[in-house]
This record gives sequence, C-alpha cells and structure tokens, in this order.
Amino acid sequence: MNVIDVHEVQASVARLGVKICVGLPVLLLVMAVLMNPNFLADDGGTSSNGSTRSIGYIFIAVALADLITALILKKRLCDPKVLSAKFVWYPETFTHKLKSAYLTIFAICAAPAAYGLIYYFFLGGDIDTYVLITVICLLGYMLTRPRANEIERLAREVFKQAEDSDIRL
Repeated sequence: MNVIDVHEVQASVARLGVKICVGLPVLLLVMAVLMNPNFLADDGGTSSNGSTRSIGYIFIAVALADLITALILKKRLCDPKVLSAKFVWYPETFTHKLKSAYLTIFAICAAPAAYGLIYYFFLGGDIDTYVLITVICLLGYMLTRPRANEIERLAREVFKQAEDSDIRL
C-alpha cells in the first residue's frame, strides 16, 4: 500500500485555502479601506441610499450562491472516481494533484471578496456590507476545507483503483 501522510497533505491543502479564502479577501478589504479617501469621515454606512443597499443585498445573495456552488463542486470534484479519471496518481504527486483539485473550490469561495470590492469601492456601498460579504468567504473556506478522514478515504480509494490498473506504483 502506498504511504501518504494524511496530515501533511491536509496541512498543505489547508494552507492553500487560507491563502486564497482568507488572505485575498483581507487584502482586498485593506486595499479598499486605504484607497477610500472618505473612510475616516464615514458615518457608519448611514449615507448609502436605498438602491445601493439593495445592490448590497443582491451581492450578499450572489455570495451565498457561490458558497452553495463551492459545496456542490467539492462533492463532485473530490469524488475518487472523478479524480482517478482526471489524473494519473503517484504518491509523490498526491498533494499537488489534490491542491489543483481544491484550487477551483477555493477560488469560488474567495470570489465574493471581488463582489464586495465592487460594491464598496466602485458603487459607494457601506463597509458593513463589505465585511459581511468577506465573512462569507471565510465561511466558504470553513465548509469546504479538507478533513483528514476525507483525504484518507480519497487516498485509499484512488490508490486502490491504481493498483488494479496497469500502473505499478
């Protein structure tokens, strides 16, 4: 049986997720705050009109739809049969291949940060709604991050199928 350090793989994929789903939204939030010349004079978001607030609610709904999409995509992309058909698996490249599978999931989880930036900086929305949209990115990471038992099951299934094929590891 192939030896895969599940905790090392989990940590590597989780670091990628933190960089994308936490680092990118925080970076965009800091950029938006620093680029807004009226941030210190902001009155807490009470100056935004009804149409801007309605657009904010639409962005929140789209961010929640992205979260649901990421959960569905994780279920589909992290299926051992799908991954076995997509990649040729070797123990040395297991972490890299799994990170590439999770990259799409994490990118979808981080996409609401761009929506929040558009809402806050370009449409003149309030900072509270932008922070809420950014929190949805963090929630997406927490829901889609790899669990040790998922990685262990995935490795067991993938390498069991590889042993049955002509590929000898």
